[in-house]
Amino acid sequence: MDGDVFIPPMPTPRDSLPGPVEALRLVRRDLLELFLRRTYRAQLMDLRLLGHRIVLVNHPELVREVFVLKHETYQRKSRFMEGALRPVIGSSLFINHGETWAARRPAVAAPLHPGNVEAFHPLFIQAAEELALRWMRAAGTERDIALDVAAATARVVMLASFGPAVPEAASEALARDFAAYQEVVESLDLAALLGLPEWLPSWQRRGAHARARRMRGLIAGLMADAAPGGLVDA
Repeated sequence: MDGDVFIPPMPTPRDSLPGPVEALRLVRRDLLELFLRRTYRAQLMDLRLLGHRIVLVNHPELVREVFVLKHETYQRKSRFMEGALRPVIGSSLFINHGETWAARRPAVAAPLHPGNVEAFHPLFIQAAEELALRWMRAAGTERDIALDVAAATARVVMLASFGPAVPEAASEALARDFAAYQEVVESLDLAALLGLPEWLPSWQRRGAHARARRMRGLIAGLMADAAPGGLVDA
């Protein structure tokens, strides 16, 4: 805090871009560490990294133009994020854009409408109570709080999607596998950043795909066992 001005947590800003080797190291650890000091105050900024053009948009009206007014012109997710998530969620609505997104959006519009949010409230309570009970049972031992909270979030989604019979352990397994997947994928796929074709094998891609298969197998099993009538299908 500086007086009454709130300064959010952030890496120490840089005054100049690093060299290519250092940039690759930082990208793998945290993309924000590449941001220059002036980046945090600029309304619109154009950067180049390893031959890729990166445009940073900070002004609210410009953000609105990208996501609302001219959303059909821009991808909702970067191609790097699409590449990172596709092994897990396939051609999901989350990474769709343009006409594909518009065609698929109505399928989830009804259950996610603000008027239906109240139906999810009991599921949040259930997941929170289960989490509190796990912590009570584990009193005196060390816990990964981030993993526990991620599992509780996954628990809500699973209860809404697959019904009350879904085992509690499934959400913990999904959270663990996704955390491991994120560690392998890191901030950006270096092979993609360097412009290498997707068919070219790499340690990063092999590890990511192995973990993605485990998650997709878990979800496929839950779908096969689920009874019709979950909140998302309502």
